[in-house]
Amino acid sequence: MKASWWLSLCLMVVSTGAAAAGRPVTLEEARSAALEQSLEGAELDLALAQARSVAESAWATLRPSVGITGQLTYNDHETSFGVDQVVTPQWDYRGTVTLSQTLFNRRAYPALGVAESLAEVAGSERATAQYRLVEGVDEAYFAALLLARSSEVASRNLATSRVELERAEKLFAGRVGTEFAVTRAKLSVQSAEQDVASSQLGLRQALESLAALLRSEEAVEVVAPVALPTPPARAALTEQALLSRPELARAAGLATVESHKLEEGEGQLWPTLAAQLQSNLQKTTAFNDEAFRWNAALIFNWDLYAGGATVAEIDRRALSVQRAELAQRRAEEAVTRGLEQAYTRWERSESLVASSRSRAELSKALLEQSKRSEAGGTASRLDVELAQSQAYGAELAVVQAEVEQTAAVVALYRMAGLAKPGEPLLK
Repeated sequence: MKASWWLSLCLMVVSTGAAAAGRPVTLEEARSAALEQSLEGAELDLALAQARSVAESAWATLRPSVGITGQLTYNDHETSFGVDQVVTPQWDYRGTVTLSQTLFNRRAYPALGVAESLAEVAGSERATAQYRLVEGVDEAYFAALLLARSSEVASRNLATSRVELERAEKLFAGRVGTEFAVTRAKLSVQSAEQDVASSQLGLRQALESLAALLRSEEAVEVVAPVALPTPPARAALTEQALLSRPELARAAGLATVESHKLEEGEGQLWPTLAAQLQSNLQKTTAFNDEAFRWNAALIFNWDLYAGGATVAEIDRRALSVQRAELAQRRAEEAVTRGLEQAYTRWERSESLVASSRSRAELSKALLEQSKRSEAGGTASRLDVELAQSQAYGAELAVVQAEVEQTAAVVALYRMAGLAKPGEPLLK
Protein backbone atom coordinates (compact mmCIF):
# COMPACT_ATOMS: atom_id res chain seq x y z
CA MET A 1 0.00 0.00 0.00
CA LYS A 2 1.36 3.43 -0.94
CA ALA A 3 0.53 6.36 1.32
CA SER A 4 1.46 9.98 0.70
CA TRP A 5 4.67 11.15 2.35
CA TRP A 6 2.94 13.62 4.64
CA LEU A 7 0.54 11.00 5.96
CA SER A 8 3.45 8.68 6.69
CA LEU A 9 5.22 11.50 8.53
CA CYS A 10 2.10 12.26 10.57
CA LEU A 11 1.72 8.63 11.54
CA MET A 12 5.38 8.45 12.53
CA VAL A 13 5.08 11.59 14.66
CA VAL A 14 1.93 10.48 16.47
CA SER A 15 3.35 6.99 16.98
CA THR A 16 6.41 8.52 18.63
CA GLY A 17 4.15 10.67 20.82
CA ALA A 18 2.01 7.68 21.77
CA ALA A 19 5.09 5.72 22.79
CA ALA A 20 6.09 8.44 25.26
CA ALA A 21 2.99 8.26 27.40
CA GLY A 22 2.45 11.16 29.78
CA ARG A 23 1.59 11.21 33.45
CA PRO A 24 -2.11 10.38 34.01
CA VAL A 25 -3.94 13.33 35.58
CA THR A 26 -7.51 13.28 36.87
CA LEU A 27 -9.81 16.24 36.45
CA GLU A 28 -9.56 17.05 40.16
CA GLU A 29 -5.76 16.92 40.02
CA ALA A 30 -5.72 19.14 36.94
CA ARG A 31 -7.87 21.74 38.65
CA SER A 32 -5.75 21.73 41.80
CA ALA A 33 -2.47 21.95 39.87
CA ALA A 34 -3.71 24.87 37.78
CA LEU A 35 -4.85 26.78 40.86
CA GLU A 36 -1.58 26.14 42.69
CA GLN A 37 0.64 27.16 39.76
CA SER A 38 -1.36 30.17 38.57
CA LEU A 39 0.69 33.37 38.45
CA GLU A 40 -2.53 35.36 38.22
CA GLY A 41 -3.62 33.80 41.51
CA ALA A 42 -0.36 34.86 43.16
CA GLU A 43 -0.82 38.40 41.86
CA LEU A 44 -4.38 38.52 43.15
CA ASP A 45 -3.19 37.23 46.54
CA LEU A 46 -0.93 40.28 46.74
CA ALA A 47 -3.81 42.55 45.72
CA LEU A 48 -5.96 40.99 48.44
CA ALA A 49 -3.25 41.53 51.06
CA GLN A 50 -2.87 45.13 49.90
CA ALA A 51 -6.62 45.73 50.16
CA ARG A 52 -6.65 44.33 53.68
CA SER A 53 -3.81 46.64 54.67
CA VAL A 54 -5.83 49.60 53.35
CA ALA A 55 -8.76 48.49 55.49
CA GLU A 56 -6.49 48.30 58.51
CA SER A 57 -5.18 51.82 57.87
CA ALA A 58 -8.76 53.09 57.64
CA TRP A 59 -9.20 52.21 61.31
CA ALA A 60 -6.56 54.82 62.13
CA THR A 61 -9.13 57.60 61.70
CA LEU A 62 -11.08 56.18 64.65
CA ARG A 63 -8.13 55.52 66.92
CA PRO A 64 -6.31 58.09 69.06
CA SER A 65 -3.14 59.66 67.75
CA VAL A 66 -0.15 60.65 69.84
CA GLY A 67 2.56 63.06 68.79
CA ILE A 68 5.73 64.32 70.47
CA THR A 69 7.71 67.42 69.53
CA GLY A 70 10.84 68.69 71.20
CA GLN A 71 13.37 71.46 70.84
CA LEU A 72 16.80 72.03 72.39
CA THR A 73 18.30 75.51 71.93
CA TYR A 74 21.78 76.86 72.69
CA ASN A 75 22.01 80.64 73.00
CA ASP A 76 25.34 82.49 72.71
CA HIS A 77 24.86 83.94 76.19
CA GLU A 78 22.46 83.89 79.08
CA THR A 79 20.27 86.94 79.81
CA SER A 80 19.18 87.62 83.36
CA PHE A 81 18.45 90.39 85.85
CA GLY A 82 18.73 90.42 89.54
CA VAL A 83 19.82 87.35 91.39
CA ASP A 84 18.89 84.09 89.65
CA GLN A 85 16.28 85.85 87.49
CA VAL A 86 17.08 84.16 84.16
CA VAL A 87 15.19 85.55 81.20
CA THR A 88 16.92 83.67 78.41
CA PRO A 89 18.93 80.64 79.47
CA GLN A 90 21.99 79.67 77.52
CA TRP A 91 20.63 76.12 77.25
CA ASP A 92 16.89 76.07 76.65
CA TYR A 93 14.64 73.06 76.09
CA ARG A 94 10.93 72.44 75.63
CA GLY A 95 8.76 69.49 74.64
CA THR A 96 5.13 68.90 73.86
CA VAL A 97 3.04 65.72 73.91
CA THR A 98 -0.29 65.88 72.07
CA LEU A 99 -3.06 63.28 72.29
CA SER A 100 -5.95 63.63 69.81
CA GLN A 101 -9.13 61.59 69.53
CA THR A 102 -11.98 61.93 67.07
CA LEU A 103 -15.28 62.05 68.95
CA PHE A 104 -17.66 62.48 66.06
CA ASN A 105 -17.05 62.24 62.31
CA ARG A 106 -19.98 61.18 60.18
CA ARG A 107 -17.56 60.19 57.39
CA ALA A 108 -15.32 57.89 59.43
CA TYR A 109 -17.39 54.70 59.56
CA PRO A 110 -18.52 54.87 55.89
CA ALA A 111 -14.86 55.35 54.89
CA LEU A 112 -13.99 52.30 56.95
CA GLY A 113 -16.85 50.43 55.26
CA VAL A 114 -15.44 51.36 51.84
CA ALA A 115 -12.02 49.99 52.75
CA GLU A 116 -13.37 46.74 54.21
CA SER A 117 -15.74 46.22 51.27
CA LEU A 118 -12.89 46.76 48.81
CA ALA A 119 -10.96 44.04 50.64
CA GLU A 120 -13.96 41.72 50.21
CA VAL A 121 -14.15 42.68 46.52
CA ALA A 122 -10.46 41.81 46.14
CA GLY A 123 -11.17 38.39 47.63
CA SER A 124 -14.10 37.93 45.24
CA GLU A 125 -11.95 38.94 42.27
CA ARG A 126 -9.41 36.33 43.29
CA ALA A 127 -12.15 33.68 43.53
CA THR A 128 -13.60 34.79 40.17
CA ALA A 129 -10.20 34.39 38.51
CA GLN A 130 -9.91 30.92 40.06
CA TYR A 131 -13.37 30.02 38.77
CA ARG A 132 -12.44 31.11 35.22
CA LEU A 133 -9.23 29.12 35.45
CA VAL A 134 -11.12 26.00 36.52
CA GLU A 135 -13.55 26.57 33.66
CA GLY A 136 -10.66 26.74 31.19
CA VAL A 137 -9.09 23.59 32.64
CA ASP A 138 -12.40 21.73 32.32
CA GLU A 139 -12.79 22.74 28.67
CA ALA A 140 -9.21 21.72 27.83
CA TYR A 141 -9.56 18.46 29.77
CA PHE A 142 -12.74 17.33 28.02
CA ALA A 143 -11.42 18.40 24.61
CA ALA A 144 -8.43 16.12 25.20
CA LEU A 145 -10.66 13.34 26.55
CA LEU A 146 -12.86 13.46 23.45
CA LEU A 147 -9.85 13.28 21.15
CA ALA A 148 -8.32 10.46 23.21
CA ARG A 149 -11.45 8.32 22.96
CA SER A 150 -12.00 9.24 19.31
CA SER A 151 -8.41 8.23 18.60
CA GLU A 152 -9.05 4.82 20.16
CA VAL A 153 -12.11 4.31 17.94
CA ALA A 154 -10.18 5.49 14.87
CA SER A 155 -7.34 3.06 15.67
CA ARG A 156 -9.78 0.15 15.91
CA ASN A 157 -11.33 1.20 12.60
CA LEU A 158 -7.85 1.31 11.03
CA ALA A 159 -7.11 -2.20 12.28
CA THR A 160 -10.39 -3.44 10.77
CA SER A 161 -9.64 -1.69 7.44
CA ARG A 162 -6.23 -3.34 7.27
CA VAL A 163 -7.76 -6.75 7.90
CA GLU A 164 -10.23 -6.11 5.07
CA LEU A 165 -7.38 -5.03 2.79
CA GLU A 166 -5.44 -8.18 3.58
CA ARG A 167 -8.54 -10.25 2.85
CA ALA A 168 -9.12 -8.49 -0.50
CA GLU A 169 -5.49 -8.96 -1.52
CA LYS A 170 -5.61 -12.68 -0.70
CA LEU A 171 -8.81 -13.13 -2.68
CA PHE A 172 -7.31 -11.25 -5.62
CA ALA A 173 -4.12 -13.33 -5.45
CA GLY A 174 -6.23 -16.48 -5.50
CA ARG A 175 -8.10 -15.18 -8.58
CA VAL A 176 -11.32 -15.07 -6.60
CA GLY A 177 -11.48 -11.34 -5.85
CA THR A 178 -11.17 -8.32 -8.09
CA GLU A 179 -8.60 -5.54 -8.39
CA PHE A 180 -11.43 -3.07 -7.86
CA ALA A 181 -12.08 -4.56 -4.42
CA VAL A 182 -8.39 -4.27 -3.52
CA THR A 183 -8.26 -0.61 -4.61
CA ARG A 184 -11.41 0.17 -2.64
CA ALA A 185 -9.91 -1.51 0.45
CA LYS A 186 -6.70 0.52 0.05
CA LEU A 187 -8.70 3.73 -0.06
CA SER A 188 -10.49 2.67 3.11
CA VAL A 189 -7.15 2.09 4.83
CA GLN A 190 -5.83 5.48 3.74
CA SER A 191 -8.99 7.18 4.98
CA ALA A 192 -8.69 5.37 8.32
CA GLU A 193 -5.02 6.37 8.59
CA GLN A 194 -5.97 9.99 8.03
CA ASP A 195 -8.56 9.76 10.79
CA VAL A 196 -5.98 8.30 13.18
CA ALA A 197 -3.35 10.89 12.29
CA SER A 198 -5.81 13.76 12.62
CA SER A 199 -7.22 12.60 15.96
CA GLN A 200 -3.81 11.84 17.49
CA LEU A 201 -2.27 15.11 16.34
CA GLY A 202 -5.28 16.93 17.74
CA LEU A 203 -4.88 14.96 20.97
CA ARG A 204 -1.22 15.98 21.28
CA GLN A 205 -2.13 19.64 20.82
CA ALA A 206 -4.95 19.38 23.37
CA LEU A 207 -2.66 17.70 25.92
CA GLU A 208 0.02 20.34 25.35
CA SER A 209 -2.58 23.07 25.94
CA LEU A 210 -3.68 21.34 29.13
CA ALA A 211 -0.09 20.96 30.32
CA ALA A 212 0.45 24.68 29.67
CA LEU A 213 -2.54 25.52 31.86
CA LEU A 214 -1.11 23.30 34.59
CA ARG A 215 2.37 24.78 34.05
CA SER A 216 3.65 21.21 33.82
CA GLU A 217 6.93 20.56 32.06
CA GLU A 218 6.17 16.85 31.67
CA ALA A 219 3.57 15.39 29.35
CA VAL A 220 0.17 14.57 30.79
CA GLU A 221 -2.66 12.21 29.94
CA VAL A 222 -6.35 12.45 30.76
CA VAL A 223 -8.52 9.79 32.34
CA ALA A 224 -12.28 9.50 32.33
CA PRO A 225 -13.72 11.37 35.35
CA VAL A 226 -15.74 9.55 37.98
CA ALA A 227 -19.42 9.84 37.11
CA LEU A 228 -21.22 12.49 39.14
CA PRO A 229 -24.74 11.93 40.51
CA THR A 230 -27.73 13.12 38.54
CA PRO A 231 -28.03 16.88 39.10
CA PRO A 232 -30.93 18.13 41.25
CA ALA A 233 -33.73 20.32 39.96
CA ARG A 234 -33.03 23.60 38.16
CA ALA A 235 -34.41 25.70 40.99
CA ALA A 236 -32.10 24.10 43.56
CA LEU A 237 -29.03 24.57 41.36
CA THR A 238 -29.98 28.16 40.57
CA GLU A 239 -30.39 28.96 44.26
CA GLN A 240 -27.01 27.37 44.99
CA ALA A 241 -25.36 29.34 42.18
CA LEU A 242 -26.75 32.67 43.40
CA LEU A 243 -25.28 31.94 46.83
CA SER A 244 -21.85 30.70 45.81
CA ARG A 245 -20.72 32.19 42.49
CA PRO A 246 -17.76 34.53 43.13
CA GLU A 247 -18.65 37.05 40.41
CA LEU A 248 -21.97 37.67 42.18
CA ALA A 249 -20.12 38.27 45.44
CA ARG A 250 -17.90 40.72 43.58
CA ALA A 251 -20.88 42.57 42.09
CA ALA A 252 -22.57 42.73 45.49
CA GLY A 253 -19.34 43.96 47.05
CA LEU A 254 -18.98 46.75 44.50
CA ALA A 255 -22.58 47.84 45.17
CA THR A 256 -21.79 47.93 48.88
CA VAL A 257 -18.68 50.02 48.20
CA GLU A 258 -20.74 52.60 46.31
CA SER A 259 -23.33 52.68 49.10
CA HIS A 260 -20.61 53.39 51.67
CA LYS A 261 -19.16 56.07 49.41
CA LEU A 262 -22.58 57.73 49.27
CA GLU A 263 -22.81 57.66 53.06
CA GLU A 264 -19.32 59.12 53.26
CA GLY A 265 -20.32 61.92 50.91
CA GLU A 266 -23.42 62.69 52.95
CA GLY A 267 -21.18 62.82 56.03
CA GLN A 268 -19.58 65.97 54.63
CA LEU A 269 -22.79 67.81 55.54
CA TRP A 270 -22.24 67.05 59.22
CA PRO A 271 -19.89 68.77 61.69
CA THR A 272 -16.89 67.04 63.24
CA LEU A 273 -15.83 67.02 66.87
CA ALA A 274 -12.46 66.02 68.31
CA ALA A 275 -10.75 66.14 71.70
CA GLN A 276 -7.17 67.14 72.27
CA LEU A 277 -4.98 66.84 75.35
CA GLN A 278 -1.63 68.57 75.34
CA SER A 279 1.17 68.67 77.90
CA ASN A 280 4.22 70.92 77.75
CA LEU A 281 7.58 70.65 79.46
CA GLN A 282 10.03 73.54 79.37
CA LYS A 283 12.86 75.11 81.34
CA THR A 284 11.78 77.62 83.98
CA THR A 285 12.64 81.27 83.49
CA ALA A 286 11.87 84.55 85.19
CA PHE A 287 8.68 84.81 83.19
CA ASN A 288 7.72 81.15 83.43
CA ASP A 289 8.18 79.44 86.74
CA GLU A 290 6.25 76.26 85.86
CA ALA A 291 8.21 73.58 84.09
CA PHE A 292 5.14 71.43 83.31
CA ARG A 293 1.77 72.59 82.01
CA TRP A 294 -1.12 70.90 80.28
CA ASN A 295 -4.42 71.80 78.56
CA ALA A 296 -7.46 70.05 77.11
CA ALA A 297 -9.61 71.24 74.22
CA LEU A 298 -12.67 70.31 72.20
CA ILE A 299 -12.26 71.11 68.51
CA PHE A 300 -15.45 71.72 66.53
CA ASN A 301 -15.54 72.12 62.74
CA TRP A 302 -18.46 72.50 60.34
CA ASP A 303 -18.17 73.38 56.67
CA LEU A 304 -21.52 75.09 56.06
CA TYR A 305 -21.20 75.94 52.38
CA ALA A 306 -18.73 74.88 49.68
CA GLY A 307 -20.29 76.48 46.62
CA GLY A 308 -22.57 73.49 45.90
CA ALA A 309 -19.68 71.08 45.31
CA THR A 310 -20.68 68.85 48.22
CA VAL A 311 -24.26 68.39 47.02
CA ALA A 312 -23.08 67.71 43.46
CA GLU A 313 -20.66 65.08 44.76
CA ILE A 314 -23.46 63.41 46.74
CA ASP A 315 -25.67 63.30 43.64
CA ARG A 316 -22.85 61.74 41.63
CA ARG A 317 -22.32 59.05 44.24
CA ALA A 318 -26.07 58.32 44.37
CA LEU A 319 -25.99 57.64 40.61
CA SER A 320 -22.98 55.37 41.11
CA VAL A 321 -25.02 53.36 43.63
CA GLN A 322 -27.81 52.88 41.09
CA ARG A 323 -25.36 51.79 38.39
CA ALA A 324 -23.71 49.30 40.76
CA GLU A 325 -27.09 47.84 41.71
CA LEU A 326 -28.03 47.47 38.04
CA ALA A 327 -24.70 45.73 37.38
CA GLN A 328 -25.43 43.38 40.29
CA ARG A 329 -28.85 42.47 38.83
CA ARG A 330 -27.31 41.91 35.40
CA ALA A 331 -24.73 39.60 36.91
CA GLU A 332 -27.45 37.60 38.68
CA GLU A 333 -29.44 37.34 35.44
CA ALA A 334 -26.33 36.21 33.54
CA VAL A 335 -25.64 33.47 36.08
CA THR A 336 -29.27 32.34 36.08
CA ARG A 337 -29.43 32.34 32.29
CA GLY A 338 -26.13 30.49 31.97
CA LEU A 339 -27.24 27.82 34.41
CA GLU A 340 -30.55 27.40 32.54
CA GLN A 341 -28.61 26.86 29.32
CA ALA A 342 -26.26 24.40 31.04
CA TYR A 343 -29.22 22.45 32.39
CA THR A 344 -30.76 22.28 28.91
CA ARG A 345 -27.40 21.15 27.54
CA TRP A 346 -27.28 18.34 30.09
CA GLU A 347 -30.87 17.22 29.30
CA ARG A 348 -30.05 17.20 25.60
CA SER A 349 -26.88 15.19 26.22
CA GLU A 350 -28.88 12.60 28.16
CA SER A 351 -31.22 11.99 25.23
CA LEU A 352 -28.30 12.10 22.78
CA VAL A 353 -26.46 9.36 24.66
CA ALA A 354 -29.52 7.14 24.62
CA SER A 355 -30.17 7.67 20.91
CA SER A 356 -26.53 7.26 19.87
CA ARG A 357 -26.16 4.03 21.84
CA SER A 358 -29.32 2.68 20.23
CA ARG A 359 -28.01 3.63 16.81
CA ALA A 360 -24.67 1.97 17.57
CA GLU A 361 -26.40 -1.28 18.56
CA LEU A 362 -28.43 -1.24 15.35
CA SER A 363 -25.29 -0.50 13.31
CA LYS A 364 -23.49 -3.46 14.87
CA ALA A 365 -26.46 -5.70 14.18
CA LEU A 366 -26.60 -4.45 10.58
CA LEU A 367 -22.89 -5.17 10.14
CA GLU A 368 -23.26 -8.74 11.39
CA GLN A 369 -26.30 -9.28 9.18
CA SER A 370 -24.42 -7.90 6.17
CA LYS A 371 -21.53 -10.29 6.76
CA ARG A 372 -23.91 -13.26 7.04
CA SER A 373 -25.76 -12.14 3.92
CA GLU A 374 -22.49 -11.79 2.04
CA ALA A 375 -21.55 -15.33 3.04
CA GLY A 376 -24.95 -16.53 1.85
CA GLY A 377 -24.63 -14.68 -1.44
CA THR A 378 -27.50 -12.23 -0.82
CA ALA A 379 -25.34 -9.15 -0.12
CA SER A 380 -22.27 -7.69 -1.76
CA ARG A 381 -18.92 -6.65 -0.29
CA LEU A 382 -19.99 -3.05 -0.86
CA ASP A 383 -22.96 -3.64 1.45
CA VAL A 384 -20.60 -4.92 4.16
CA GLU A 385 -18.24 -1.95 3.78
CA LEU A 386 -21.14 0.47 3.97
CA ALA A 387 -22.36 -1.22 7.15
CA GLN A 388 -18.81 -1.08 8.55
CA SER A 389 -18.64 2.65 7.81
CA GLN A 390 -21.99 3.21 9.52
CA ALA A 391 -20.85 1.23 12.57
CA TYR A 392 -17.66 3.32 12.77
CA GLY A 393 -19.62 6.57 12.57
CA ALA A 394 -22.11 5.31 15.17
CA GLU A 395 -19.29 4.39 17.57
CA LEU A 396 -17.77 7.86 17.18
CA ALA A 397 -21.17 9.38 17.87
CA VAL A 398 -21.45 7.37 21.10
CA VAL A 399 -18.03 8.60 22.21
CA GLN A 400 -18.95 12.21 21.47
CA ALA A 401 -22.29 11.89 23.24
CA GLU A 402 -20.81 10.24 26.34
CA VAL A 403 -18.02 12.81 26.68
CA GLU A 404 -20.52 15.61 26.14
CA GLN A 405 -22.79 14.14 28.80
CA THR A 406 -19.96 13.96 31.35
CA ALA A 407 -18.78 17.46 30.47
CA ALA A 408 -22.34 18.80 30.77
CA VAL A 409 -22.79 17.35 34.26
CA VAL A 410 -19.41 18.69 35.41
CA ALA A 411 -20.21 22.11 33.95
CA LEU A 412 -23.63 22.15 35.62
CA TYR A 413 -22.16 21.47 39.07
CA ARG A 414 -19.34 23.95 38.40
CA MET A 415 -21.78 26.69 37.44
CA ALA A 416 -23.63 26.03 40.68
CA GLY A 417 -20.35 26.57 42.54
CA LEU A 418 -19.85 22.89 43.37
CA ALA A 419 -17.13 20.36 42.59
CA LYS A 420 -19.68 17.64 43.38
CA PRO A 421 -22.77 17.45 45.63
CA GLY A 422 -22.01 18.99 48.99
CA GLU A 423 -18.44 20.05 48.10
CA PRO A 424 -17.70 23.68 47.14
CA LEU A 425 -15.79 24.24 43.92
CA LEU A 426 -13.30 26.66 45.49
CA LYS A 427 -11.93 25.85 48.93
